Amino acid sequence: MSTFSKLDTHSFIAAVALPAYVRVKLTANPKEVTLAGADELHVGITEAPVAAGAAVSVRLQSSGGTAYVTVDAPIAYGMPLYGGADGKGTATANATPVGVTFSAASAAGSVIEVLLDTRFAPAPEAD
Repeated sequence: MSTFSKLDTHSFIAAVALPAYVRVKLTANPKEVTLAGADELHVGITEAPVAAGAAVSVRLQSSGGTAYVTVDAPIAYGMPLYGGADGKGTATANATPVGVTFSAASAAGSVIEVLLDTRFAPAPEAD
């Protein structure tokens, strides 16, 4: 009998210092991530702050479920969240959906819970 393992998080190497709860994208180097910019596809959300060159645990966008995300401005509960600058989520609509807010944010830099949208998530590289 075969077994199934669900992959919710994946370990990457941080190309730059990364804060917790920001969107990251793959770089040209295998297994390396950096901050995703506005309207850039991201592989997932960091789970803790790390220094450049350190291993970082990333909650994969493709895993579904919820994740904490840092936002660039106030946003209400139940609203669509998109990819903003510096790895943050934004209410400004673009081609990079992150998900739907599960909590509200009263200020820029707030960390909120988001139900992840899995439709546009790139898959991580295989080991």
